[in-house]
Amino acid sequence: MELLTKVTIPEPFQRLEHHHPVMFMGSCFATSVGERFVKSKFPAVVNPFGVIYNPYSVASALGFMISDDPLPESAIIEHDGMWHSFYHHSIFSAETKEACLQKTEEERLRASEFLKSAECLFITFGTSWVFEHQQTGLVVSNCHKIPASQFNRYRLNQEEIVAQYKDLLVKLNVFNPALKVVFTVSPVRHWKDGAHGSQLSKAVLLLAVEQLCEWFDSASYFPSYELVMDELRDYRFYASDMLHMNDQTVEYIWQRFSDKWLSRDARQVVKKVEEIVKAVEHKPFNPNSETYITFLENVLQKAHDLENHFPHLDFYAEKRILNERLSQV
Repeated sequence: MELLTKVTIPEPFQRLEHHHPVMFMGSCFATSVGERFVKSKFPAVVNPFGVIYNPYSVASALGFMISDDPLPESAIIEHDGMWHSFYHHSIFSAETKEACLQKTEEERLRASEFLKSAECLFITFGTSWVFEHQQTGLVVSNCHKIPASQFNRYRLNQEEIVAQYKDLLVKLNVFNPALKVVFTVSPVRHWKDGAHGSQLSKAVLLLAVEQLCEWFDSASYFPSYELVMDELRDYRFYASDMLHMNDQTVEYIWQRFSDKWLSRDARQVVKKVEEIVKAVEHKPFNPNSETYITFLENVLQKAHDLENHFPHLDFYAEKRILNERLSQV
């Protein structure tokens, strides 16, 4: 008896292994899934410019990564005693303009170098609404709590998104011919536009992605939006705001993704990695007992063995914690 409508996930370009670098760009949903890759010890970079919600700003960030041009000074503005980048999250803000430019440039160069050898780029669109700063004419990734009166807000249409990404995907192919792009649409609804407005925004994104995937062999789509809307479709899978996904939902999507996108060997490695990470997070009742000492030594040995067998794995942080605990008993 089938009690839910199962979403068909398209076949991937290739099954990912732990030596395949992957980058995640876009909304907070990209961060949630991307962090699972990091925790599972894949070589992954997640939102190097910070969380970005609209397609235009994601494209701008990627454009900077594949270009030799640094961030223009016009994108750096001062507000409430801090300097901010219109292309970055507030974590890049600084007390001086020079410090802000330095932080953003260092991260741009790091992300550019990683993208040059990445196997997959996952792009998650959150909304087709954008904010345009009136004074500079820039479509911003973050308003940095500047008054809304200083921005024009409008919704991108399908043609605008497709035109921008048609050019971007060609440039990405030149920058890294081996790179595959996987689009997703975030299931997080933007409720301030109302139920209908949120659906219209998502519809624009879905239509644009569909057209791009038809035009480019290097582009595909992962149905994270449909998994939530059609497979889960219950408020028990949402956080307390009834808009964002809870941990159970992220875990479910990760399972559905890994079943299709990760190789059998990679899935086995992920299980072993999770065992080690959970063991390190374990808080003992008696940290000085012989049982716990043996436990720590066994976990440390497992980490060493896994690193030796899979050289791309890095348990430096976990081994440091384990050795510190052993030195304290």
